[in-house]
Amino acid sequence: MHLNILDIFVLFVVGFWIQRFIRHRRRNVAGLPLPPGPPGFPLLGNLFDFPKTDAWLTGAQWGKTYGSLVYLKVLGRPIIFSNTYEATMDLLDKRSLIYSSRPNLPMLRELMGWDWSISLMPYGPTLQKRRMFLHQFLNRNVMGRHHNNLAMETHQMVLSLIDSPDNYLAHVRRATGAIIMMIAYGHKVGSQGDRYVKLADEALATMSTAGEPGAFLVNFVPSLQYVPEWFPGAGFKRKAKAWRKLSQAMLNDPYEMTKRKILEGTARSSMTSDLVEHYTTKDGHVDGEDDIAASAAVAYAGGSDTTVSAIISFLLALVLYPDVQTRGQEELDRVVGTDRLPTFDDRPTLPYIEGILKETLRWNPVVPGGAPHLLEKDDVYNGYFIPAGSIVLPNQWAMLHDETEYPEPSLFLPERWILKKGQKEPRHPSKVTFGFGRRICPGKELVEDSLYITIVSILATLNVQKAKDAQGEPITPPGRNRKGLVSHPEPFKCAITPRSPEAVAMIRHAIETEQ
Repeated sequence: MHLNILDIFVLFVVGFWIQRFIRHRRRNVAGLPLPPGPPGFPLLGNLFDFPKTDAWLTGAQWGKTYGSLVYLKVLGRPIIFSNTYEATMDLLDKRSLIYSSRPNLPMLRELMGWDWSISLMPYGPTLQKRRMFLHQFLNRNVMGRHHNNLAMETHQMVLSLIDSPDNYLAHVRRATGAIIMMIAYGHKVGSQGDRYVKLADEALATMSTAGEPGAFLVNFVPSLQYVPEWFPGAGFKRKAKAWRKLSQAMLNDPYEMTKRKILEGTARSSMTSDLVEHYTTKDGHVDGEDDIAASAAVAYAGGSDTTVSAIISFLLALVLYPDVQTRGQEELDRVVGTDRLPTFDDRPTLPYIEGILKETLRWNPVVPGGAPHLLEKDDVYNGYFIPAGSIVLPNQWAMLHDETEYPEPSLFLPERWILKKGQKEPRHPSKVTFGFGRRICPGKELVEDSLYITIVSILATLNVQKAKDAQGEPITPPGRNRKGLVSHPEPFKCAITPRSPEAVAMIRHAIETEQ
């Protein structure tokens, strides 16, 4: 028998599907219906329906037709969009015992080498240990020890925005990277950037691209990871091979740098140095070294990229909604005054600023499609049968743009959080933004504190407005987002200027004092 490459590929896919069908077929003993969803094709299911990008928008549209849970099947794999907060909490929080694992995403885990990341790990002892390490250094009770670092790097960012405002994205990335590099590794990032920050940014960009639902077929057909690189259509393997170098370097390089400093006696106190010293045995062996290195790298991955996205969304909101800036500055001037910079102690007295922070998290969610959860055993919910092996996608965008909870959800309205007597407070976006159940982001306190000090520092010292074109006409940013698991606003032009000479002097004095 002579088979060409196409014949081999077809046989390979058909064989895989038959094997998968047999392995994943579930007996619905109760005779209950599956959740509703768009009809699919035999064998292929909803392969052609599932969007390669912006899946959360399609899921939300389907939700208007089919309800809070939308069921699809792609090449034998059940996928469920959970579009409402109530359904998502019922499944992922109240039934977290069976909904807390992660689906295997071969493009990320096996091919790109992200198997060390807790965001992709199945639920189990290794995940619990690494989360314990992160909680130990990032919980609310210890965040106060990081506040000086957060303020210092944020003030340096503001000064950089004054000196070269067109490079605002680079300044934000440097500041967020510097904050987490100090916490995780005790590493001081220079004012012009750092090789470790650049490395992590590049690695996280590839992770975001590969992690978006529907981006790579191999995540639905895991056997495709075994096809050779020369095979037609196997370009994803060549990409993964190059991207793997970044994920491994992000994991190992800063950790080894910190270990060298520990041996030299020059290491600052940090998550890595404290854990290494605590778990070093008398013979010099570090127990659980893989867990320590991975936890530190996860801290950077979770605390940097998401914070950058939120800060850029805040800047975009100031450009598109100038009244927000005016009201925020008025509150700061009235409560804090103009002769000092705002601090963390001021936060309880700034309700409109708190509204800006909440609205930043809600309006343009950092992970709009949510992190996928894996159901480990058959379940029944609201009269529907949900088979084991289902991937549940908590549609954060749909939850945070629910018109019944947030009227006019597409608008950036901090005043929605300033309540009148008897008015019900909308659901705090942090209940959605940072995940659900046993997979809630362990760095949520760091993200919120970083966002707060950025908001108050920028509003106290800068004006962020629309840029003007060559004819002097204001340029309105389109407000689009880049594609990826972590959503970033596309770069936009804006005009960033100091509020006053006194504001510039305050920033320079603060930096001199904090050095």
